Amino acid sequence: MQSNILYSIIIPHHNIPQLLIRCISSIPARDDLEIIIVDDCSMVDLTSVDEFVSRRDNQVSIIKLKKNIGAGGARNIGLKQAQGKWILFADSDDYFSKNAFEIFDEYSSDDYDVIHFNHCSVYSDTLEKANRSTQHSDIIQEASKNSTYLDKLRFHTPTPWAKLISHSIIKRYNIVFDKCVASNDVMFSAYLGIYSTKHKADYRTVYVATERSGSLTNTFNKNVLRSRFEVTLRFNKLMTDHGYKKMRKQVFFKIIKTFKYYGFTEAFRYIKISVHSKENPLRGISKTYSIVKRNIKYTRRNDPN
Repeated sequence: MQSNILYSIIIPHHNIPQLLIRCISSIPARDDLEIIIVDDCSMVDLTSVDEFVSRRDNQVSIIKLKKNIGAGGARNIGLKQAQGKWILFADSDDYFSKNAFEIFDEYSSDDYDVIHFNHCSVYSDTLEKANRSTQHSDIIQEASKNSTYLDKLRFHTPTPWAKLISHSIIKRYNIVFDKCVASNDVMFSAYLGIYSTKHKADYRTVYVATERSGSLTNTFNKNVLRSRFEVTLRFNKLMTDHGYKKMRKQVFFKIIKTFKYYGFTEAFRYIKISVHSKENPLRGISKTYSIVKRNIKYTRRNDPN
């Protein structure tokens, strides 16, 4: 690892070059950071990206894959090349907030395993406020004031971005992303929580997550929903095996969600998968009402009419 590289920013990319340029533009030009773009076999012209990157000296490298392997696999390739003391992840349709790296610099010499920050969410095309970050923000805020909330910080903030992660902890335990259709980051963050002990919550916003039509976050097909469900079951087993039963995620809401989109047959398949995995399919039935109520409350609060 080169001692002069402080931050390695890893960005998986697929087919959205103009948004990727927006993401890169939010990262300052500094000698102590590197940007690693892993292009996951894009089928669009990347000339604009190549031209933009060429103006950033040797700060940015692009790894162009000939076969699509998904965001998880792309991030793993980026990790193999990373040289920084700290690892940062970004999705190519998101971007960093204006003063993010000034905030990161405050922790650059610390020995934390993971520093968790707040993020906000906007619609990618209009930059108007969106509802993607509410639950995450609540957890960060509570953990920044109350250390007893740290377990929830460790295990219930699955997205890899808005975190400053010690490269050494990733390498020591060989923590990698899943190569699954969806939720490839859940187990990465779960194992990171298992193996690391020094966590810090900082409520300042360093990252902007976007809502965009066509993104994986807004994709609901059988393969995506089933992948997310199966990852949840694996997460719950990991929590049980390591003595964190209280951190297990509810599964009932996911069963109801697939029933909404694909009917009883697919929902019953989820129930059978749960039973086979020794998971209670009714776990979280009481929380489902709270989730629905919170979303309705947020919508009413932000509805201009």
